[in-house]
Amino acid sequence: MKRLSVVAGLAIFYALVLYTTNGCGGVYSGAAMRVPQPEPDLEIEGTVRDAVTKAPIAGAQIVVAQGNGTFRHAASSSGTYAVAGLVQGVVRLTVSAPGYRTAAQTLPVAKGKNRFDVDLTPEP
Repeated sequence: MKRLSVVAGLAIFYALVLYTTNGCGGVYSGAAMRVPQPEPDLEIEGTVRDAVTKAPIAGAQIVVAQGNGTFRHAASSSGTYAVAGLVQGVVRLTVSAPGYRTAAQTLPVAKGKNRFDVDLTPEP
């Protein structure tokens, strides 16, 4: 009986150690997880324009989704935007503005500056 309580106590202790060292409830796999880190010299930039007149669209909403992160920005008065702090791979770029159809596209991003100009189509 004493041996059973010692074994049960060790099992509980081991479970608590895993629980507290693995993000409070994470599953311990025994292998270190590598999380991609943002690269300071990786960014996307571009200009948001009206597809018909080619005029810049100031204040257009830019949403960049990558992995579990989402970046939200507004285009400048000249329609330009820049988003930094990304990792190499793919992003989901969504651009919207009142009076225009929303544009969304999945794009590859590489180290350095990536340019993605967006032409929004006016709503009928």
